[in-house]
Amino acid sequence: MRYRLPFGTLCLIGRKDVRDDTGLDLWPDTTTLHARIAGLPDGEPIDEGEIRIGRAAFLEQLTTVRVTGPRRAAALAAFGRLFAGTLWDAYAGQAV
Repeated sequence: MRYRLPFGTLCLIGRKDVRDDTGLDLWPDTTTLHARIAGLPDGEPIDEGEIRIGRAAFLEQLTTVRVTGPRRAAALAAFGRLFAGTLWDAYAGQAV
């Protein structure tokens, strides 16, 4: 999963490595973002590291998802299918 979030003169660029390695790794895979802060507009690296989110913060984050517009339910369902589908493909897809 790839992320790109511009804010002002900086940009957060990140990725989550969602893949089925040996052992139980779904939680760290989905809650760890390998991130880099870059300057805009040239993309010059400023800093990098990992951003991890704990269980309580993850549950709180779920309550902040907001969808607007007349097709809110359909948009939220599409997001859920995309997220769950990515996890299914990575962790269960090969088992079936």
